[in-house]
Amino acid sequence: MYEEHIRAAARSMAENMQRSPVPMYGKGLRLPDKGAVIGLLKEIRRLVFPAYYGDPELMTLPVEDYTALLLERIEGQLARQIALALPEEQEQRACDDCAVDRVRGCVGHGCSLSLVRRTGRLRRVG
Repeated sequence: MYEEHIRAAARSMAENMQRSPVPMYGKGLRLPDKGAVIGLLKEIRRLVFPAYYGDPELMTLPVEDYTALLLERIEGQLARQIALALPEEQEQRACDDCAVDRVRGCVGHGCSLSLVRRTGRLRRVG
C-alpha cells in the first residue's frame, strides 16, 4: 500500500512517539496552542519559500538578516510550544521565559536550537 521508505519513516516515528518520556500520542498528551503552531508553520513557510510566502516588507532586508530574523522567531515560538507540550512533572525543565538562559538544558530550546542549526542545509541544491 505504501512505499517502503514511507513505511520505514512511519515505523520509526511511531517507535519514537511510544518511547518518548514526553507524551506525544495518546493518554497524558498535553498540546501546544493550535494558533501558535499554525503561526509557526507560516514562519517556516516564509523561510523556506520566500519567493511565494515571504513578507515583501521584510524582504527589503539583506538576505542574511531576513533569514536570521525568521530563524529567531521560529526558535522562540517553537521553544514555547514544546514547553507547553511537556508533561506537568517536567515543566520545570522549560525556561520561565524562553528568551532566558539557553545553557541549562531547557527542553524547548534544546529541540528548537537543533531545528535551527539544521535549517542551513535546507536551501542547498545538488
